[in-house]
Amino acid sequence: MADEKPVWRKSSHSGNHDCVELTFAGGSVWVRNTRDRDGQTLAIPVENWTRFLRQLLGAANR
Repeated sequence: MADEKPVWRKSSHSGNHDCVELTFAGGSVWVRNTRDRDGQTLAIPVENWTRFLRQLLGAANR
């Protein structure tokens, strides 16, 4: 990730439960486990993330 400190976001729907957090940097969506913030991160190209969300929304509307 870039040198500047990322701003991680967690869904407001997650409440106090553990979940994943997201940040956007360098043309990718970065995903990490809330319980292991210093652990591995997954970088997903924005185009793929957008496709993933559209598929989720499409499935939810069926």
